[in-house]
Amino acid sequence: MTHNLSQEVQMFAKVAIRRTTAKRCTHWVFEKIGTFRNNLIHRAGRITYPQGKLTLTLNANDKVKQEFLNYFSSFGVAA
Repeated sequence: MTHNLSQEVQMFAKVAIRRTTAKRCTHWVFEKIGTFRNNLIHRAGRITYPQGKLTLTLNANDKVKQEFLNYFSSFGVAA
């Protein structure tokens, strides 16, 4: 179930890179589940509630920020 969920999240958030081929390879290039987990889930952060608004606070890393914003925007969550 974890494998399917991680791949579904990546498919939902990223654009298909490949077209249909004779060997039927996947349309997306997936990250390994360990990489996906380390980049998003095992990230040190804190959920705070300043001024009545939930906020995820992470370290100042622009690449990680863009990745989170990409996933949040693809799910329709306001970031």
